[in-house]
Amino acid sequence: MVIAQKFGLHPEQVTLSLDRLQRLGLVSIHKKRIISLGKNLKWSQTDFTSTARRSMQIQLAEKSILALNEVPLSERENCSLTIAIEKEKIPHFKKRIHETMLQLSEEFQPSTGSKETINLNSVYQALFSFFPLSNSKE
Repeated sequence: MVIAQKFGLHPEQVTLSLDRLQRLGLVSIHKKRIISLGKNLKWSQTDFTSTARRSMQIQLAEKSILALNEVPLSERENCSLTIAIEKEKIPHFKKRIHETMLQLSEEFQPSTGSKETINLNSVYQALFSFFPLSNSKE
Protein backbone atom coordinates (compact mmCIF):
# COMPACT_ATOMS: atom_id res chain seq x y z
CA MET A 1 0.00 0.00 0.00
CA VAL A 2 1.52 3.31 -1.15
CA ILE A 3 0.23 5.33 1.81
CA ALA A 4 1.75 2.93 4.31
CA GLN A 5 5.12 3.15 2.56
CA LYS A 6 5.01 6.93 2.24
CA PHE A 7 4.26 7.43 5.94
CA GLY A 8 6.26 4.49 7.28
CA LEU A 9 3.18 2.74 8.68
CA HIS A 10 1.91 -0.83 8.67
CA PRO A 11 -0.68 -1.37 5.88
CA GLU A 12 -3.25 -2.72 8.36
CA GLN A 13 -2.94 0.45 10.46
CA VAL A 14 -3.59 2.57 7.35
CA THR A 15 -6.61 0.46 6.36
CA LEU A 16 -8.14 0.73 9.84
CA SER A 17 -7.50 4.48 9.95
CA LEU A 18 -9.04 5.07 6.52
CA ASP A 19 -12.08 2.99 7.50
CA ARG A 20 -12.48 5.10 10.64
CA LEU A 21 -12.15 8.35 8.67
CA GLN A 22 -14.80 7.14 6.22
CA ARG A 23 -17.19 6.21 9.05
CA LEU A 24 -16.70 9.68 10.56
CA GLY A 25 -17.48 11.27 7.19
CA LEU A 26 -14.09 12.94 6.94
CA VAL A 27 -12.93 11.20 3.74
CA SER A 28 -14.34 9.19 0.88
CA ILE A 29 -12.44 6.78 -1.32
CA HIS A 30 -13.17 6.67 -5.03
CA LYS A 31 -11.08 4.67 -7.52
CA LYS A 32 -8.18 4.33 -5.05
CA ARG A 33 -8.18 8.10 -4.50
CA ILE A 34 -8.77 9.55 -1.04
CA ILE A 35 -10.97 12.63 -1.06
CA SER A 36 -11.10 14.89 1.99
CA LEU A 37 -14.68 15.84 2.81
CA GLY A 38 -13.67 18.44 5.36
CA LYS A 39 -11.25 21.30 5.23
CA ASN A 40 -8.05 21.11 7.25
CA LEU A 41 -8.26 18.77 10.20
CA LYS A 42 -7.21 20.26 13.53
CA TRP A 43 -7.74 19.76 17.21
CA SER A 44 -7.91 23.05 18.97
CA GLN A 45 -9.91 25.24 21.28
CA THR A 46 -10.98 22.54 23.67
CA ASP A 47 -11.51 23.17 27.35
CA PHE A 48 -9.87 19.91 28.40
CA THR A 49 -7.24 17.46 27.23
CA SER A 50 -8.54 13.97 26.57
CA THR A 51 -6.34 10.90 26.70
CA ALA A 52 -6.59 10.60 22.90
CA ARG A 53 -5.62 14.23 22.37
CA ARG A 54 -2.70 13.98 24.79
CA SER A 55 -1.50 10.81 23.06
CA MET A 56 -1.71 12.46 19.65
CA GLN A 57 0.22 15.52 20.86
CA ILE A 58 2.97 13.30 22.29
CA GLN A 59 3.23 11.38 19.02
CA LEU A 60 3.43 14.62 17.02
CA ALA A 61 6.11 16.03 19.33
CA GLU A 62 8.12 12.82 18.91
CA LYS A 63 7.78 13.04 15.11
CA SER A 64 8.96 16.65 15.29
CA ILE A 65 12.09 15.58 17.17
CA LEU A 66 12.77 12.86 14.58
CA ALA A 67 12.37 15.41 11.78
CA LEU A 68 15.05 17.59 13.38
CA ASN A 69 17.53 14.79 12.79
CA GLU A 70 16.20 13.21 9.61
CA VAL A 71 14.58 15.88 7.42
CA PRO A 72 16.71 18.46 5.58
CA LEU A 73 16.23 22.05 6.72
CA SER A 74 14.99 22.94 3.24
CA GLU A 75 11.94 20.70 3.88
CA ARG A 76 11.06 21.72 7.44
CA GLU A 77 10.95 24.68 9.80
CA ASN A 78 11.69 24.76 13.49
CA CYS A 79 11.54 27.95 15.47
CA SER A 80 10.69 29.09 18.94
CA LEU A 81 9.61 32.24 20.71
CA THR A 82 10.35 33.02 24.32
CA ILE A 83 8.28 35.86 25.73
CA ALA A 84 7.43 37.35 29.09
CA ILE A 85 3.66 37.70 29.36
CA GLU A 86 1.02 38.76 31.85
CA LYS A 87 -1.05 35.74 32.88
CA GLU A 88 -4.23 37.65 32.08
CA LYS A 89 -3.17 37.81 28.42
CA ILE A 90 -2.67 34.06 28.03
CA PRO A 91 -6.21 33.42 26.67
CA HIS A 92 -5.71 36.12 24.04
CA PHE A 93 -2.30 34.69 23.07
CA LYS A 94 -3.84 31.22 22.66
CA LYS A 95 -6.66 32.71 20.58
CA ARG A 96 -4.10 34.32 18.27
CA ILE A 97 -2.35 30.94 17.82
CA HIS A 98 -5.66 29.40 16.71
CA GLU A 99 -6.37 32.32 14.36
CA THR A 100 -2.91 31.96 12.82
CA MET A 101 -3.44 28.22 12.31
CA LEU A 102 -6.74 28.88 10.55
CA GLN A 103 -5.21 31.57 8.32
CA LEU A 104 -2.37 29.24 7.31
CA SER A 105 -4.72 26.37 6.54
CA GLU A 106 -7.00 28.59 4.45
CA GLU A 107 -4.07 30.04 2.51
CA PHE A 108 -2.19 26.83 1.76
CA GLN A 109 -4.84 24.12 1.49
CA PRO A 110 -7.51 24.84 -1.11
CA SER A 111 -11.15 23.92 -0.59
CA THR A 112 -12.10 20.33 -1.33
CA GLY A 113 -13.04 19.86 -4.96
CA SER A 114 -11.15 22.86 -6.32
CA LYS A 115 -8.72 22.41 -9.21
CA GLU A 116 -5.85 23.36 -6.89
CA THR A 117 -6.34 20.19 -4.80
CA ILE A 118 -5.16 18.06 -7.74
CA ASN A 119 -1.57 19.21 -7.18
CA LEU A 120 -1.38 18.58 -3.44
CA ASN A 121 1.57 16.19 -3.16
CA SER A 122 2.81 16.46 0.43
CA VAL A 123 1.36 16.25 3.91
CA TYR A 124 2.93 18.39 6.63
CA GLN A 125 2.14 18.84 10.29
CA ALA A 126 2.37 22.19 12.05
CA LEU A 127 2.74 21.76 15.78
CA PHE A 128 2.37 24.81 18.03
CA SER A 129 3.20 24.50 21.71
CA PHE A 130 2.73 27.21 24.30
CA PHE A 131 3.82 26.43 27.85
CA PRO A 132 5.45 28.16 30.83
CA LEU A 133 9.19 28.02 31.32
CA SER A 134 9.02 29.75 34.67
CA ASN A 135 7.70 28.22 37.87
CA SER A 136 4.77 30.21 39.14
CA LYS A 137 3.17 29.68 42.53
CA GLU A 138 0.44 32.26 41.90
